[in-house]
Amino acid sequence: MRGAALTADAMKTLDESMDENPEARTLAGIVPRVPAVDALNSFEALSGDPHLFSHTVSKDVSVTSQHSTGRCWIFAALNCVRAAMVHRYGLPSTFELSQAHVFYWDKLERANWFLHSVWDSAGEGADSRVMQHLLSSPSEDGGQWAMLTAIIEKHGLMPKSQFPDLVHGRASATLNGALNAKLREFAGSLVSLKKDGGSDADAQGMIGGMMGVVHRTVTTCLGRPPAVVDFEYRPQGGKGLVCARGMTPLAFYRDIVKPCFDFSAYVSVVHDPRPEHPVGSIMTVAKLGSVVASPFPVRYINATPRTLKELVIGCLTDDIPVWFGCDVGKSLHRARGVLSLANYDFAGVLGVCRCMSKEDRIRYKHSLMTHAMTFSGYHVPSSATSMADFVPASSAKKAPAAASGDAEAGDDAAASEDKASPPAVDDVSRFRVDNSWGNKGDGSGRLSMTSAWFDEYVYQIAVHKDRLPADMRALVEADADVIVLPPWDPLGALAEGTSLC
Repeated sequence: MRGAALTADAMKTLDESMDENPEARTLAGIVPRVPAVDALNSFEALSGDPHLFSHTVSKDVSVTSQHSTGRCWIFAALNCVRAAMVHRYGLPSTFELSQAHVFYWDKLERANWFLHSVWDSAGEGADSRVMQHLLSSPSEDGGQWAMLTAIIEKHGLMPKSQFPDLVHGRASATLNGALNAKLREFAGSLVSLKKDGGSDADAQGMIGGMMGVVHRTVTTCLGRPPAVVDFEYRPQGGKGLVCARGMTPLAFYRDIVKPCFDFSAYVSVVHDPRPEHPVGSIMTVAKLGSVVASPFPVRYINATPRTLKELVIGCLTDDIPVWFGCDVGKSLHRARGVLSLANYDFAGVLGVCRCMSKEDRIRYKHSLMTHAMTFSGYHVPSSATSMADFVPASSAKKAPAAASGDAEAGDDAAASEDKASPPAVDDVSRFRVDNSWGNKGDGSGRLSMTSAWFDEYVYQIAVHKDRLPADMRALVEADADVIVLPPWDPLGALAEGTSLC
């Protein structure tokens, strides 16, 4: 088809059409002078307090900050681990695990993975789509749950006090720029070696030398993690100190962390609405990973949004925070800390109908996973006590001291209450989200996500395999056939970009 130029007459017609609409003409005179978030803000969305929740996990951990990096996936996962450790060991809510330690090893392992992937694809030449995808971002900060599992199961963890974030751990652009330049240069050398008939042994020797350069760059920028972990703390309410000294990071993970949080037992459940990937499918993304020859490859189980919600609500009811991946930039009101489809009136102000389905948004690259966070609570409006039935604390009579038998009965009742059944999915109106952007906004670093937003923009959660429905657990245990998605598929996007993290 021969294109029609946008002529002066065509522009005149468009201008006249807009001028004939008084509302559009008025808005065109106002909106350019008003910040977009204010111009588009829906007045109805401002009502009520979105940061009230009927249920939150009992052991809150302090809000963290990933600073100017794309390490959201690391922070979100370690926030889940922190909560488990606080609960088990009586740690203070401010206790953190070293994100820099995981980041350090991810940089090294990711570079090694990239170089091996380049060698495997070198025969296709530098201009192939696969090679161009690999070259687009050799060193990025993002990642996937399985990649995190591979790193931690191999290199372990340590307290943040032993390896804190320093300058380039807080702002990774310089490190990434240096690594990307060198890794692309190394890619060219590997492609040339392939053209010259080099063997796998030749490539392995070359990659070994290249990793020496990468190691120096990463260690110079991030520092060298200590080889020995000394874990010492004062339990909440305790008078003495507790310690475990002389451990390797891997021993710290296996002996201290793993009894309350076992990364190897977790699986990723996603919602991919594309019909060629039916519910129950096991999927992976080609060339996506971090640790060469890892026993923890990237795998997703496809499910419905309702199933994802059921899993999340069940975990939260049992006091377990949940890691998840989403498209955080869509309908986010940063100042209020709210993720809601009702935040902005695009149709009323701009005349733009946002009517693409979730499937089409994925297929036409309008939506993909850009950020990872942690679910830590939910709200059931019907659970609130009516003001007519509410008895203020100052009016309540003090209950008499219970006898020992009554106390035991009370303990049994409390235990029973702790094991309460989760609410129905349709009864939950919003979720509390722990973010890693620092203590900002009305939620003091936490976000409120409506149930409707969850349906449209949450793509992935990580849960213990024992919490899966029987049919999904059977798929995992049977190691069902895997659908291999191309390297550029949106399901791998969380491991690539850093712009919205």
